[in-house]
Amino acid sequence: MTESLAILLTIADYFPNAHLLPAQASADRAKAYRWLAFMASEIYPMVEISDYPERFAPEGDEAKALRAKARERIRERLLIVERMIAGPWFLPSGFSILDIYAAMFSRWRGSLGKEWATGGHIPKLDALSKALSHRPALAPV
Repeated sequence: MTESLAILLTIADYFPNAHLLPAQASADRAKAYRWLAFMASEIYPMVEISDYPERFAPEGDEAKALRAKARERIRERLLIVERMIAGPWFLPSGFSILDIYAAMFSRWRGSLGKEWATGGHIPKLDALSKALSHRPALAPV
């Protein structure tokens, strides 16, 4: 299996007693799906462009401009995610795979630009990422 979102959803399905998603048919489950879809469609495609702009534009100034635009879009979308985090977890109902997925994007310093990523722009997302690192099952990751 490939694709991080598909992997997370499959793990949640295989281990329902782990409560990796809010209860089925709940409002929080719908919110989780909404934000998972948002990040998969609005952030993830820009990561490839930011990391490999020469796949989409000639090397040189055009690739640099494309990388800058992709980083700008990633940052804008992460700021939207930042505003939606309830704290300490994304959803008020608690920990879910949504937290893992959101934190993943905050750790991709190359895609964001290192200065921006460490500049304190996404404190809730950074705190969420730090909280994840304290969960025994996730700490090694």
